[in-house]
Amino acid sequence: MLAQRIAMKRLRKSFPSRYAYALARWNAGERDVVFPAGTVRMRLRHNVATEPIPDFLRAS
Repeated sequence: MLAQRIAMKRLRKSFPSRYAYALARWNAGERDVVFPAGTVRMRLRHNVATEPIPDFLRAS
């Protein structure tokens, strides 16, 4: 469980910068951008591709 918490902290910490980078590319006209896992609004509104959800976050 400790490893899962550490991994989750890393994901939460890196998400904003990874999302901002993908969004900047999207706004520049690049439509084949892959957004980080956890991106919801862009996926629902614009049907963007997202990374798969990590296995340790999936419900068993």
